[in-house]
Amino acid sequence: MKKVYFLTIVAAITLLATVCFYSSCGDNERVSKKGTLTSETIADSTLNRAVSAKVVNVYIENSGSMDGYVNGQTEFKGAIRDLLVLLKHYYEKKVNLFFINTAIHQTATNIDLAEFSQKINLSWRTGDRSTSNLNKMFSEILKKTNDSTISILLSDCIYSIPQKGNTVGLLNDAKGLTKDAFLSKSREDKTILSTTILKMKSKFKGKYFPFTGDANWFTIDMERPYYICIIGCNNVMKDFNKKISFDKGKIEGFDNKYIISAQAAEKIYYSVLLSTDNVGRFKTDRKVIK
Repeated sequence: MKKVYFLTIVAAITLLATVCFYSSCGDNERVSKKGTLTSETIADSTLNRAVSAKVVNVYIENSGSMDGYVNGQTEFKGAIRDLLVLLKHYYEKKVNLFFINTAIHQTATNIDLAEFSQKINLSWRTGDRSTSNLNKMFSEILKKTNDSTISILLSDCIYSIPQKGNTVGLLNDAKGLTKDAFLSKSREDKTILSTTILKMKSKFKGKYFPFTGDANWFTIDMERPYYICIIGCNNVMKDFNKKISFDKGKIEGFDNKYIISAQAAEKIYYSVLLSTDNVGRFKTDRKVIK
C-alpha cells in the first residue's frame, strides 16, 4: 500500500456544506415594482417543485483507509444495509452501486440491494486502493450528477496528502480545491445544488495513517466517524428528503445531520405594517445592538 498521510476534515465537511449553500443561492426570484416579493413569485418558483430522481448513484469509498470499517460486524455495514433497503423501497431499480478509490468501479448489476452489505467483503478489494483523492472523487461524482440524479458518497472524508511539509497549509490547499469543484459545477451547468451530510460513527479495526508527516501507520481498534454526503439538484433533493428522513433508529450508527437546501435561501412573503389595530402605544427601539 502506498504510504500517504491523512488529515481529518471535519472543518472541510462544513466548508463543503457552505459551498453547496452558496452555489444554490441563484437569482431565482422576481421582485415587484415596490421591491416586495409577491406570493405569485413564490408559487412560480421552480425551487418549490419536488421531482423524483430518475437515478440514484451510491459511491462507497474502498481505499485502504476504509478497510477498518468492514472488519467484522460494524455499524458501517449496518448503515449500508439500512440505506440500501430505504433506497430499494422508494427508488427500486433506479439505484446503481459503485466502489470509488482512484477510479469509479461499478458493482454487479444483478445484486440484491438488501443483501449487499452482507457480502461487501467479497468485492471490497476492487481497483487501485493505494490512495484516495477526495477532490477527484467529488469532481467525478459531480460530473455524473444532473437535474434528475441523486449522488450519495460514503467516505471517511479524509484528504490524502502525499507530500511532506506544512500539512496544515496543504490541507487548506486541498479544501480550496473542494470548493472549486462545487463552484465549477454550479457555474458550468447552472446547477442549483443542495446537500445532506450525515455524520456517522462505526467500529473501526485497521490501519490508521496520522497527519504528522511520518510514514509510521499503526493499528487502532475504536469507534471512528465517517460521513454520508447526499448531493443533488434542489428539486430532486427536496423530494428525496421528504421520502427518506434520516434520524436515530432509521440508519445504524447515525450521529447527526446537516441539510443545506436552496429552499433555505428563498425569501418568504412578508409586508411591512405601517399601522395596526392594536390598542396602546409603541415606539421604535433606538438602542444600538453591538
